[in-house]
Amino acid sequence: MVAEATIDCYNDSECVTGFYTMLDENLDLPLPAPPPDGAEWIEAYRHWLR
Repeated sequence: MVAEATIDCYNDSECVTGFYTMLDENLDLPLPAPPPDGAEWIEAYRHWLR
C-alpha cells in the first residue's frame, strides 16, 4: 500500500501527502466502540511495554 501511494512522488512532501491520502481513502474511521472481540491483547501488549 505504501509503494502504491508513493510510486510517482518527486519529493518527501508529495510522499507524505500520497500516504495520507491512501490512509484516508482506505482506513475506516472512527474505529468501533466498544473494541471488537480479541482486542484485549492490545492493552496487554501496551502494559507489557511499560
